[in-house]
Amino acid sequence: MSNLKYNLHWPRWIFASVCDHLKTALTPSGLGINIPGIEFIPPDPEVLGKAGAKDFFEIKMDGPHIQEISKGYFRVYIEISILIQSQIEDGLNNAGDFHRLYRDIGYAQLACSPCVHVYKYGDGTDDDNTQLDCLKLIYGGGFRNKLEANNFGQTGPSERLQQAAVEGHYEMYLCDE
Repeated sequence: MSNLKYNLHWPRWIFASVCDHLKTALTPSGLGINIPGIEFIPPDPEVLGKAGAKDFFEIKMDGPHIQEISKGYFRVYIEISILIQSQIEDGLNNAGDFHRLYRDIGYAQLACSPCVHVYKYGDGTDDDNTQLDCLKLIYGGGFRNKLEANNFGQTGPSERLQQAAVEGHYEMYLCDE
């Protein structure tokens, strides 16, 4: 059992704010957006056409990892993962869009903006939609950057799908009120 004394709403507010931020940032791509167990927004055929019917982003968040660094003062750390699925187009004489996956990676990287505002979303008595703070993207440090793109390639020899992921690492500091 943890002895930490922090606001029990922080994890919910953080997750709701991250999802809201990423949905807003990723919608212009036209790809579907999946927030597992919560919402699925289908791909926009007007943007992608028939070829993009299987293309989507999936939003995942690890954390928040909350560490009390001084009495009543906390470091909050999260990892945002945007999983990408992109259909491989067939094309004669390079007529297909062979760069689609990398364009989708670009959308996901841009969605991982330097600051994700955290709001007190919800319908409870403590939920007044005011801004709590801002999650800041962590840059550099160590061997790897904190905004990473990984291309997993084709899902199988007979599947015409590629997958990739973009991961951003964020932190903020909060005082328990």
